[in-house]
Amino acid sequence: MPRELFTYALISAPMPFQMALDEILFERLIETAQAQAVLRFYYASEPWISIGYSHAGWKSQPTSAHSQGLLRDGRNRPVCRRITGGGRVVHGEDIMFTLMAPKDAEPSFSSVMGSYTRIHEILLDSLGACGIQAGFYREDADLPQGKDCFLFPIASDLEFRGKKIAGGGQKRSRGYLLHQESVCLDRQDLYEGLRSDFSARFAAALGRDLKDCDWDPLMFEEAERLGNSKYAAACGSGVEAV
Repeated sequence: MPRELFTYALISAPMPFQMALDEILFERLIETAQAQAVLRFYYASEPWISIGYSHAGWKSQPTSAHSQGLLRDGRNRPVCRRITGGGRVVHGEDIMFTLMAPKDAEPSFSSVMGSYTRIHEILLDSLGACGIQAGFYREDADLPQGKDCFLFPIASDLEFRGKKIAGGGQKRSRGYLLHQESVCLDRQDLYEGLRSDFSARFAAALGRDLKDCDWDPLMFEEAERLGNSKYAAACGSGVEAV
């Protein structure tokens, strides 16, 4: 069977649904022991805040007093949990992608830092193709530390004109990796071109053919349930394929 990079239609939906969908896809990939890889892009259907599993708010319910304290500037934005690491990310103006693959799909995937660097190298090329001449934060830069991912970048993140525009988090399990990335540009009209270019470049980097896959409606139902029970106290409806 030829090795392929499975892609799915872009979805706009509440963040708990998106995170649950990633978990379901990841578990299916692992359980079937497939050598295939998955790449999907998506939007938050409204402003959300997500926190990584290592964040202090991960083990508490998203509607608890502790998690409510994560909301910035007193705005009533709901909090969503992620299965990947990292700090606090505000969603609503970004485009996100998740990629899943066996750790042996690409030599750099054997290590966390190596995979971050490789993924961001490909993303840099795609940003350049869209007219955004971005770059890595320097290893020797004196970067302040904090829990807000886009206000406190790290050396593996991408910047444009001194502002962080991309960063990600990972989960690794049973020989597979799941990488979630948030890309936030001032020009959101570039997102579709970025999506198309990155998909093609990433498939080429893995030596795979792109294969468009249809969403399974039963997967959506499962994601609604899992999103409600695990990633947020309440998940709105209104999933929309774009």
